Amino acid sequence: MIGLATSREFPDLVGGEQLLYQELRRRGECRIVFWDDPQESWRECDQIIIRTTWDYFVRVIEFLQWIDKVEAAGIKLHNPPDIVRWNSDKLYMRDLSAKGVLIPETTWIARGKLTRDVLRKHVNCPCVLKPTVSGGAYSTFRVSPDNIDAVVEKLDGLAEEKGFMLQPFIPEIVSPGEYSLIFFREKFSHAVLKTPAEGDFRVQSKHGGVYTRAEVSPDIIEQARMILAAVPFDEELLYARVDGVVRDGKFILMELELIEPYLFLEFGDTAAAVLASRV
Repeated sequence: MIGLATSREFPDLVGGEQLLYQELRRRGECRIVFWDDPQESWRECDQIIIRTTWDYFVRVIEFLQWIDKVEAAGIKLHNPPDIVRWNSDKLYMRDLSAKGVLIPETTWIARGKLTRDVLRKHVNCPCVLKPTVSGGAYSTFRVSPDNIDAVVEKLDGLAEEKGFMLQPFIPEIVSPGEYSLIFFREKFSHAVLKTPAEGDFRVQSKHGGVYTRAEVSPDIIEQARMILAAVPFDEELLYARVDGVVRDGKFILMELELIEPYLFLEFGDTAAAVLASRV
């Protein structure tokens, strides 16, 4: 049996993820399981595909303990446990950068080290500040020299719990937008362009972001594929979402989503069926 792992907030999955569930049900036994189920009903599965576990980053220790349990039970996990652990902290971007992947200039701030003085030292232009363990624009702020005090106050002690990353604001996020390139078994499937609401910089739909199907050039697809090739593990990825912007023909990686990315299956003609066939 195949299990699609979700969180309590999304008991029936959401949007295009439901298309995958329907395709897998047509092909055999499939059920939706809660990753934090006290009864651990997920143990009845032979394989588990991580899907809408969109609370993991606020419960990351528990989530990684669950990954350990799944692995110890001999259940095949998608994506593989070592990759999930690595991808759960955005420090993975530093690893990819060391392999030649183009990322925005980034200042890494260790847990407990984010202070007003640190921000005053590094923020000399509009920037974006976010925890290295996060998702969905959780505790993500635009910060500039004139609002440092306000941002530090909004963090409300979070700096003691999490590490942070600081990057210059990337104008391409606003226009033309951020691209998401979707791969199944490292083969390109489809792409989506995400644009934020007027006056915002966050591209998530809950913040007013808009998604449209996008056509991307073979060169951009190949650049995204090379990012996947830089992942420092030999295990194959069932799915991957490569998020980034294009500047002067170069793909700049914003995030590599290998745990529970929304895959925009509704934007690919047969994407759900193709993904189901590759499980």
